[in-house]
Amino acid sequence: MRFIASITCLSFSFLLFADNNDEFDQDFSSAENVNEGQLVFLTSHSTKPVLHSKNIFTLTQNSIDTGWVRLEQCYIHLDKVPDTEIVFRYKQMKSLKLVNSKNIANITMTKHSAILKQVGDQAKICISAQVRNFYQNPDKTFSLVNGPYHRRFLDGYYPYHLSLTVNYKNTDLHLIRTTPASQTGFEPIAGTHSVHIDTLFEGKLDTELIFEQISIHPLNSD
Repeated sequence: MRFIASITCLSFSFLLFADNNDEFDQDFSSAENVNEGQLVFLTSHSTKPVLHSKNIFTLTQNSIDTGWVRLEQCYIHLDKVPDTEIVFRYKQMKSLKLVNSKNIANITMTKHSAILKQVGDQAKICISAQVRNFYQNPDKTFSLVNGPYHRRFLDGYYPYHLSLTVNYKNTDLHLIRTTPASQTGFEPIAGTHSVHIDTLFEGKLDTELIFEQISIHPLNSD
């Protein structure tokens, strides 16, 4: 018999396949303690490695006009399984590339996925891409929208470590607020031209970073 675990983040999902006789190196909780999808921010880290997704988004003035954003993303502490497919489910994505990896025997990149063979202990994969997830709102603000982030096995949701950095140097953007709002376990740190979020949670997490333009530049001027 084969089982499937899924990890979804930034509209990306993992499909992890293993047979009963294969080693699946995870400590999943008993059924009584399983999170069924409700978002819970955790204030203490597990003694065992937890899947960690590191994401860097770079916004430019061109992002304001087109919605396209550069993404650099790494997954660390992947589950040890024979076969894994990472499916990238952005509605609009281009230029997907493998940047580097660790403890993965073979990686095949397709237009919207990465097929991994023989994923070992402490495995890691990093990619880069262009994604279109930056939108103008009716009130002329802009939203960078991501998620849902979640790590699911059977009917339960398990701890997920997310690091999210957004750089917007050389733009006229200013961060107004985030969703979720700042709270214990989810505390955005804003710099002059960047914002960083580092959070550990269970359940499903959607994020929205809302920006305004400090000055408006006409698209066409004579």
